[in-house]
Amino acid sequence: MSIQNLATQETFPLAVGSTITLGRGSHGIHSPYISRKQVEITYLDDHRCFVKKVSDRIMLLNDAALPFQQEFQLKNGDVLGFPISNEAEVK
Repeated sequence: MSIQNLATQETFPLAVGSTITLGRGSHGIHSPYISRKQVEITYLDDHRCFVKKVSDRIMLLNDAALPFQQEFQLKNGDVLGFPISNEAEVK
């Protein structure tokens, strides 16, 4: 599984059993309107993938606002939307 920054077209692999943090300064995201730690993405050993918003800033999953500190399962093709510009797609 991987994520793709739709603004830069860069793709970043997700390692099984790992958690990554998306935010300003990582994965090609540079907007000052995005927190350094905006969301966490966890890719479990059983190949399920979850996203959790860890910032009070707006974050979208397929155009719906993510609530703070709640996990949602991701599937292939889901789009995480950051305020202002950057988006990332789960593949």
